[in-house]
Amino acid sequence: MQEARGAGSALADLHKTGDMIREALEAARIRLFMQPMFEVRSRRAVRHEVFVTLVDSTGKVRFPAEFIPQAEALDLIQIIDQKVAELAIRRWRTYADRGHNLKLSLNVAAKSVDADVARFIANEAKRTGIPPGALSAEYNENAMMVRSRDMHVFCQTLKAAGIEVGVDDFGSGIASMSMLRNLPIDYVKIDGSLVMNLGPSAPDRALVQAIVGITKSRGVATCAEFVQDEETMKALQELGVDYAQGFHLGMREEFPEQPAGLGST
Repeated sequence: MQEARGAGSALADLHKTGDMIREALEAARIRLFMQPMFEVRSRRAVRHEVFVTLVDSTGKVRFPAEFIPQAEALDLIQIIDQKVAELAIRRWRTYADRGHNLKLSLNVAAKSVDADVARFIANEAKRTGIPPGALSAEYNENAMMVRSRDMHVFCQTLKAAGIEVGVDDFGSGIASMSMLRNLPIDYVKIDGSLVMNLGPSAPDRALVQAIVGITKSRGVATCAEFVQDEETMKALQELGVDYAQGFHLGMREEFPEQPAGLGST
């Protein structure tokens, strides 16, 4: 009986979060944030990853961990991903018109890795006039397994529109190396759990080195996630990692509709 009550409560919470998501989308209570990605050697910001938050009816900001899993369970994630793409691309245009040459990266959930979402992003980019290479879309490595049949069409549709494709959390799953050779991707983000321990004799250092070697042989760039200190940056440069991202380099900041003090990149 207690287990049944617990299941009922969890289901009620799920649908409550679903109602919050729908209300926030309908009322346009969406806030975008961005975090820079830096070139390791030059320490120059070359791209900004876009993150989404929702504001509920009480004014409380809900962060991705509070609604993304529920959105995936309720099949609302495609709506969120498309809306974020629409808003981010629109802001790219506003910033570009004011002299800010941003490169943006969008996060796409596994359930959004399909032809419809790819066409939506491609059409929005074309309508807005984003040049090739100024926009990329990243999907989690897990999508390489659960959406393997849709993956090629998704990647090819975006690539044909001049949109780069990246794989997030690379190295965290068993599919990494075997599927890399078959997908038309531009970069991989090395999972933060591998980046946090890159001492000279650390096992993770050897794995990162292997990832760099394999990706470079296929013309695919690498980015290290969760970089937390200068020692890690030095290790990344020694290993030949191309880009880095993390609180040591740049925090997440709000991505306002109008540019205000953001330097051109």
